Amino acid sequence: MNAATGFARIRQDLAVAVLVDGENICADHAGQIGKAAEALGPVGVRRVYGNVARLAAWEAIAGFTPVHVAAAKNSADLRLTVDAMDLFLRAGYRHFLLASSDGDFTHLATYLRDNGAHVAGLGAERASLAFRAACHAFTTCDAAPLPVAPQTARSRTEKRVVAMLRAAGDSGLCLSQIGHRMLNEHGTSSSSLPERSWHGYLAARPHLFRCDPRGSTARVRL
Repeated sequence: MNAATGFARIRQDLAVAVLVDGENICADHAGQIGKAAEALGPVGVRRVYGNVARLAAWEAIAGFTPVHVAAAKNSADLRLTVDAMDLFLRAGYRHFLLASSDGDFTHLATYLRDNGAHVAGLGAERASLAFRAACHAFTTCDAAPLPVAPQTARSRTEKRVVAMLRAAGDSGLCLSQIGHRMLNEHGTSSSSLPERSWHGYLAARPHLFRCDPRGSTARVRL
């Protein structure tokens, strides 16, 4: 028991590290990944890796921590591998769920397994046979993804826009200001949003935001 928080502390040698290749596995499979992880034991970390433009859907799912990487070939693979090694060697994790269909993770799975970790894989039917064989067990993604429980928690993007508007007061902010600040301060562009525009994104959330009609001077308020 952690005296400071009152919560039971998870032993890291028993905890599961869930590492998702977000450029290879879509957020529709978050429900199945969550169930597979919980079947292995208490979950310590849930991380999803990818370029910010590809993680918009994942950011809306509570419980998964997005890890943004540069828009360069294999950046997500490299960062996921580095984090897995750090969790294994330094943090003491001994149970891993690697969600990807990419054969590039074969060496990582092999290393972890050969050095005493339990490695489960999850990916599409097309997943590399070598990667499948390197895991102790491999689960194929459902053709019809399991639904994710409705989330009451706000997404990271929603929280950031709400914080901006709260600081701005009753006058709110111009739509262009929000777009500019979200890109410069957080690396979130309109092209990464499900609606592909800031007006569409904010207007789709009337329980949070009040948007003026479209136009160069359109403002947004809480």
